[in-house]
Amino acid sequence: MPLNRLRQFGRGLGLLLGVALLALAVVYAVRGVDWTVLADAPLSGFVVLAVVVLGNLVLAGLLFWAVTLSFDASPGVGAARMVGLVCVSAVLNYLPLPRAGLVGRSAYLKWRHDLPLRQSAVIVAIVLALAVVVSGIAAGALLVSGVTAGWLALAAAVVVLASVTGAIGRRVLGRAVRHGWLWVPLRTADLLAAALRLWLAFALLGQPIGYEQAVLISAASVLVKLVGLTPSGLGLSEWLIAVLAPVLAPVETATAAAAAVLDRAAEVVVVLIAGGVSMAIMRNELTVGRSQAT
Repeated sequence: MPLNRLRQFGRGLGLLLGVALLALAVVYAVRGVDWTVLADAPLSGFVVLAVVVLGNLVLAGLLFWAVTLSFDASPGVGAARMVGLVCVSAVLNYLPLPRAGLVGRSAYLKWRHDLPLRQSAVIVAIVLALAVVVSGIAAGALLVSGVTAGWLALAAAVVVLASVTGAIGRRVLGRAVRHGWLWVPLRTADLLAAALRLWLAFALLGQPIGYEQAVLISAASVLVKLVGLTPSGLGLSEWLIAVLAPVLAPVETATAAAAAVLDRAAEVVVVLIAGGVSMAIMRNELTVGRSQAT
């Protein structure tokens, strides 16, 4: 079997696995949780949850933009454009194609901004490395220290890393690094936003957990998503939350599964809307550009 076809088969299998695991999580949550509590939850809670999901997309886009500044895109990629590309990528990532979001974004940046594909791969590697480092530091700071000391340790680590990122980047990449001090704070804000989503999901179900526990669970969830066995950690992330949350907080496994499913549902809805709007805007820009060229 050709390598490309094998990858496509693996991606399709991963999607099927993710859907199956998610379906099992939904069934488990439906049987173990009284979902009628959502009817009594304030509408503002759902609105805030959706806004925070959108915030995750914006922060991810800003992080890719900040990292891309140090590479050879010509013309340069604006922050709004990169946020739009990340929104579109988030939609494509759910397709049964090998790294559809990454491939689509890289191809667009090559076509419109002449960014070499190899550099796009390096940018993704940097973003993934930042996710691992920040998640590990956040988890370590909150586990080893008390709550107050843990937050202080995390803040100090972010400040220190932000101050040395540029120098480390220059040595590793062998090129000038622009606004490297933004990389770690943006990735940290992204993690904290993901934790806020989970915290809100538990609260909407009437079973609140501590925000510190939500950060720890989200840090672990980020690492599972990076493995890439299923698209965006579909299914695997939900079951990780279902297993890990009861260890860290006084909640039932079914409640944790329900919170994870609620968070995923909000993510899918917002991603589809934001990705659709971004696609429409980019298509309109391309149409206008063609008409002006002729």
